[in-house]
Amino acid sequence: MESILINTTEETYPVIVRHEAIIILPNLFRDISASKILIVTDTNVDRLYGDCLIDLVGGEWTTYKHVIKSGEAAKSF
Repeated sequence: MESILINTTEETYPVIVRHEAIIILPNLFRDISASKILIVTDTNVDRLYGDCLIDLVGGEWTTYKHVIKSGEAAKSF
């Protein structure tokens, strides 16, 4: 599984990148002792899986979701 470490002034945390990650999300979050979760997705994926993601993780963790426009233009910062 690919992950990217994000370093902030207060802590370091992983960003997990994985095909079909939805299957393992609850176990993954328990394994890394997450207390807050930020879901970053695009409008297409949100339309298909957004509610399911919140249902999977929303009850156990403080969950936030940020939806960006779909398309190549939205994939760069």
